[in-house]
Amino acid sequence: MTSSPLPRGIAAAVGAVALAAALTVSASPALATSVTYRDGNDIHLANVDGGQRLRITSDGSDAAYYTLPSADDAGNVVSFHGKGTSRLITWSPAGGGTPIKNVMPWKISAGVNAGPTWARVRADGKMLAYGYLYNTGIYGSITPRLAAVDPKAPGSPTSPAIDQPYIFDGSWWNDRLVVSDSERIFAEAAPLDFKPWLASAGQSLAGAEVARDGSRALVMFSGDHHLELVGLTGGGPPTSTPTGSCTIATSGNDRFSGQPRIALSADGRRVAWSDQAGVQVATVASVPDGAACPLSDRITLSATGGMPSFSEYTIRTGGGGGGTGGGDGGTGGGGGTGGGTGGTGGGGGNALALQAVPKLGASGLRRGQAITLRVAGAGRLSAKLLRGARTIASGAATAKGAGSTRLKLKLTSSGRRAKGLAGKRASLRVTFTPTSGKPVTVTRSLKLKR
Repeated sequence: MTSSPLPRGIAAAVGAVALAAALTVSASPALATSVTYRDGNDIHLANVDGGQRLRITSDGSDAAYYTLPSADDAGNVVSFHGKGTSRLITWSPAGGGTPIKNVMPWKISAGVNAGPTWARVRADGKMLAYGYLYNTGIYGSITPRLAAVDPKAPGSPTSPAIDQPYIFDGSWWNDRLVVSDSERIFAEAAPLDFKPWLASAGQSLAGAEVARDGSRALVMFSGDHHLELVGLTGGGPPTSTPTGSCTIATSGNDRFSGQPRIALSADGRRVAWSDQAGVQVATVASVPDGAACPLSDRITLSATGGMPSFSEYTIRTGGGGGGTGGGDGGTGGGGGTGGGTGGTGGGGGNALALQAVPKLGASGLRRGQAITLRVAGAGRLSAKLLRGARTIASGAATAKGAGSTRLKLKLTSSGRRAKGLAGKRASLRVTFTPTSGKPVTVTRSLKLKR
């Protein structure tokens, strides 16, 4: 094996090893429009700015939760439902409707398997790749394996269409898989032919995602779990080579797993990751080699969420519906099985709207600054202004009926202690709980004034 050292320690690796892989899909790079993530025991989908959200499932519980979601470009969401060894691959159609559930296939022996450990649906929705831990028996060993199946018709519960050993993590690069063996990143050169692609001297690479045009890769390191956004040249893996990389620091682990989770948009310009602060989304315009990545438009999409993945599906303002057990439209829309209506968490029609994106500043918030909201009926309003996972201002109000209602935001103790808020980005999250119905949430990103 040969390699060429580069700044930040990531280099192209040369070699060959055969694995199974899935077949074709054609996709062109475009700006990511939504993020799928887990929050609590259920699955959610949100536009990248958090402005529109769908609750895809609503019947998750501690005894049977949903996990490891990803969406295809048509907005169909694939996740896993259940607990322990009883897992169902759940295909939730875009816009609501009855989900399709099937037993998750894995190879079996005398031992008890565990998983899934990771999962990604392909952009065209025709193939789902996931990992599991194969137990060969009481005197055997635990082997990480990759399986790939049709998410709507996965076939035999004990015989996945594709099943390969010694793969710890994976993702799709268009129609081909990019995987980690816990040390290096491998990429498929052709169906059934994986080759070593990226390596780092003295460090292990836990996983990677690649932009659809092959221009960038987001790599997670084992150990401290820091991320590196890598610039690439040469047309895509496994022949492309790094041109440099910048670093993104994470803080702790995804709340649903023992490490952070990562995602990279189709055009490579947006990154998402989940750690103890929840699901973070940011834009990275450039890759300054050997430096911290310049993150802009950064928001905490969900302070209690995890396991993010990007798709090119856009949640429309007036549409979209829930999945299992009903769900939530964008601002309005219809529900899935069991019904469900607009907003994040239900509501009806345009249940909640900001009259305008408010111009908020530290000095005004210290005294108390009002925002105007339009609601569809009587209920309770609450608002938080967030910098990352920290609430810097909050407020509440009661709406006596349909129409406009004013809510006053004031700095919290955390906000009063914060320095240099002027010019910083923040997320305004407003929740309306109607007297009769489900809560509705609207989120807006804004820049704080003086």
